[in-house]
Amino acid sequence: MNPSPESFAVYFALRFADSSFDVALATNVLFLTHDPIVGLREMVRVVRQGGIVAMLNPSPKMSVAAATAQADESQLEGVARVSIINWAKNAEANHRIGVEQAKEMIADVGLTQFDSVEKVGVGLALLVRGVKAS
Repeated sequence: MNPSPESFAVYFALRFADSSFDVALATNVLFLTHDPIVGLREMVRVVRQGGIVAMLNPSPKMSVAAATAQADESQLEGVARVSIINWAKNAEANHRIGVEQAKEMIADVGLTQFDSVEKVGVGLALLVRGVKAS
């Protein structure tokens, strides 16, 4: 299956049948939504039993100050620098998801085998995964 980009535009009503995929991944999407759990539930719906649901979102460590420090330390310039700082601005205005909140979200939608890792410098982003029970 080769879904078109517009298939992913409506996070709360994905246009795929139940159990269509082995993996569903949302990178820097759910933190922008009013209710991230709605999107996470929809991801679970379209993943087969035993499949993986994963999300990458800004962690509570993400802030404009932290992103600016990371950009300075990494000597980011141009679009790369602007992108990480804008990401932080959006995170401050929306949701930053920490490990405990992510664990609750994963459990609330019926996923098991919670795993997480902080990424981007000092942990400005949190990558989380769970498995849909068989």
